[in-house]
Amino acid sequence: MSTVGNLLYRLLLKYSPTGREEEAVEELSRWASEKGLQTWIDGIGNVYISPPGPKRALVLLAGHIDTVEGWIEPGIDAGRVWGRGAVDAKGPLASMAAAILELSRENPGCPAAAVGLVGEEGDSRGAWFLVSQNGVPPYVVIGEPSGGDRVVVGYRGGFHAEIECRGAGGHSSSPAIGDSALDKAVRLYIALKNAYPGEEPGKPSAAVTGLESGEAWNVLPRKALLRVDVRVPPGHSLESVKDELARLAGDHGCSTRFSQGVPPIRVKTGDPVPRSLVRSLLQQGVRPRPVVKMGTSDMNILGPRSESIAAYGPGDPRMAHTGYEEVSIRELELAVKVYSGAVRYLCRSTGKASAAELPS
Repeated sequence: MSTVGNLLYRLLLKYSPTGREEEAVEELSRWASEKGLQTWIDGIGNVYISPPGPKRALVLLAGHIDTVEGWIEPGIDAGRVWGRGAVDAKGPLASMAAAILELSRENPGCPAAAVGLVGEEGDSRGAWFLVSQNGVPPYVVIGEPSGGDRVVVGYRGGFHAEIECRGAGGHSSSPAIGDSALDKAVRLYIALKNAYPGEEPGKPSAAVTGLESGEAWNVLPRKALLRVDVRVPPGHSLESVKDELARLAGDHGCSTRFSQGVPPIRVKTGDPVPRSLVRSLLQQGVRPRPVVKMGTSDMNILGPRSESIAAYGPGDPRMAHTGYEEVSIRELELAVKVYSGAVRYLCRSTGKASAAELPS
């Protein structure tokens, strides 16, 4: 059986939605120990794998071990593996771990490690912990599904908006003379759909993901709350989009509260990490394509603290967060070769970069 396919199946058997990653973390650590690799868990719950030796890395393969909610019964056959997280993002993480195993059998010329970060689908606490501990190595490869032939050189940033609409209310028998907060919220919802439809990747999008309102059958609502997920592409600032949303909400008599959010990121294709992934794909006979993804990832957080970063991974990103996730074993094994090849290239061309101490 495929080493990486078997590892992915083992990880999929451990349900690990954000905040409940412990069993999957222990399973990955157990696998690494079985293979003679060094493994440890840091103070926030991230799990690391490296060849035996100092807990340092010049190159970090950074995946995430948490998933969105929703159990999908895992399975494996000769050609594919399926289950919650097979695509996003235990598939990339399994390939990264298998790449470290492959690299441990040789001397690539510099220290490298893989990490399964916790909380990526939530508050990214695993990535933020790495930042807080000054543990971001110079070169970082993010493990996210990219279709196997695409190198991700950018992600949109984003933030959350809570928009509160208020009204005087009134009797439901006379809505024409009342003042319904829900009416304001619905009009604002339509305005948001028109202003930020999300049809063009180069423009901000705003998706209403929740609406709360209502007091009683015969009372016009005096309060309505919209939850909005806002994504901001490279070339736009979070603050400018927040200002636009606040003005739009104010025009409808509503007020806004924003999360801090993370800014968008875009790197040059000629930078060391994307170049290493492109070269590695070419060595495998794959013609790579640079892309900017519509979502956000831990690349947005770790990128500004690294010297070079990019994302790559097996799996069709259109399957992420769906009711059915599957990835081919062929694509998983290709990713192992691409990751290990990229590490070798970076180790040969590191220049004056220094390895970082990893949290332990």
